Amino acid sequence: MSSGPASAHSLRRRIERIKDEAGAEAVAIAYHDYETDSGGSVRPHRWFHAASTIKSPILLGVYGAIADGRLPPHSRVHVRNRFLSVPDGSVFRVESSRDANEEVHDALGKML
Repeated sequence: MSSGPASAHSLRRRIERIKDEAGAEAVAIAYHDYETDSGGSVRPHRWFHAASTIKSPILLGVYGAIADGRLPPHSRVHVRNRFLSVPDGSVFRVESSRDANEEVHDALGKML
């Protein structure tokens, strides 16, 4: 994608369309193209819990594994609410009141 105002506007429209089609309540994006040394952001000051920010790269990896045939498309995962802090390794959990997806939070300890 070329850099510049026209392509940035087009990217923002595409992001909004994807957000609306997915029924997402909020979306924020930051990107950097290392080949062109260009980048930008959409709603850069929008707050998200750190546990939410990792979902996109994980899903990219999962979809890549499905495309490569290393993972069946309808795989189930064990739903957990336990994260390890990078700085000190302490255990961290997301409070149910802070979880944006009640259905997933209600499935803790189960397979989805």
